[in-house]
Amino acid sequence: MIRKTAMLTAAFLLTLSVTAQHIKVKSVEHERILIDSRYAADKEGEEVLKPYKVLVDSLMAPVVGHTAKAMASYMPESELANLIADIMVWSGKIYAETPEIGFFNTGGVRASLPQGAVTLGDINDMSPFNNKISYGTLTGRQLTTLFRQIATSYGFSVSKGVKAVYEKGQLASLTFNGKEIDPEGKYRIATNDYLMHGNDGFRELANATFVVSPQDQHAVIRDIIAAYFRERETNGEKVDAEKEGRITMEK
Repeated sequence: MIRKTAMLTAAFLLTLSVTAQHIKVKSVEHERILIDSRYAADKEGEEVLKPYKVLVDSLMAPVVGHTAKAMASYMPESELANLIADIMVWSGKIYAETPEIGFFNTGGVRASLPQGAVTLGDINDMSPFNNKISYGTLTGRQLTTLFRQIATSYGFSVSKGVKAVYEKGQLASLTFNGKEIDPEGKYRIATNDYLMHGNDGFRELANATFVVSPQDQHAVIRDIIAAYFRERETNGEKVDAEKEGRITMEK
C-alpha cells in the first residue's frame, strides 16, 4: 500500500511595538501552508537528512496491530474518539487502577488511523504530544458539572457506558450504564494529565481527588495506545470501535 502524505505547516507574522523600556506584542497573524508536490525537493537538504530519516523510519515502521476499518475523529462522536476514550479506561490494568469513565479531548487527536496495519508512526501522528495518563475521582455532582462545562469545550470523547444528551448547548440528561448519576457517588476517571489540570474547558477535573499521575516513560498516551494495539494483536484481534450514541447534540 502506498500512502501519500501532505504536510501542513504554519507561517506566523508577529508585529512588535518597541520602546526604550520594553517590547510588546501588538498582533499575531498566521496562515496554514500546504507543503505538497508543488514545492520542488531540495536534493542537497535531502542528502543531509537522509541518515536521520533512516533512523526515524526504523523506529516508526514497526506494525503494532491491525484495524478492522479506517477511523477518524470528529464531533460530536466518532469511532476513533470512542476508541481512545475506551483505551483510557483499559490503561487502568497497567497501573492497578479501576477507572469507570475515560475522557479525551478531540483536539489531542491529530490524525486518522488507516484500515489494516497500524504502525508506531501512525500512532505517533495521531497522538504526537507527551501528555501522560492520569486518574482521579469525582463525585456524581462534580461529574455532572464537568459534563455541563465541556459542552462548550473544544470537543471531547467519552468511554463506553456514558450517554450524554445536549439540547441547545445545555446538558439535558446524563446516565452511566443506564442509570442516573448518583450525586453522592464516587466515579474514578481516566484521562490525560493535560485535562486533569482543568485545561480545554475540563475545569472540574482540576478538583478531582485521589489523583494518580504515573511518570514512568510508558505512561505517555501514545505508548499506552500502542500497548493496547499490541495486546489485541497478540490475541489475534483487530482493533475496532463504533458510534453508540454516547454524545448526542440536539438543536
